[in-house]
Amino acid sequence: MEYKRSEFFACPHCGTSMQEPVENFALAGAIGPASRSRDTCYECNKEFIVQQIGKDDFVVTKATARRNPPS
Repeated sequence: MEYKRSEFFACPHCGTSMQEPVENFALAGAIGPASRSRDTCYECNKEFIVQQIGKDDFVVTKATARRNPPS
């Protein structure tokens, strides 16, 4: 889902409304893949990713499983 700056967003897994605006979840000062931030829903405990895709535009997606680094 896409959101604008200052909008509150919903968890892409369970729909719970997050208690902070979307920009608080992306890495500040970056746009594109460098702004990606992984976080966890406080209701369902599933992970999601927030990425800033424009000056005031953000996208929230379900996180895929983490890869383990090679040993």
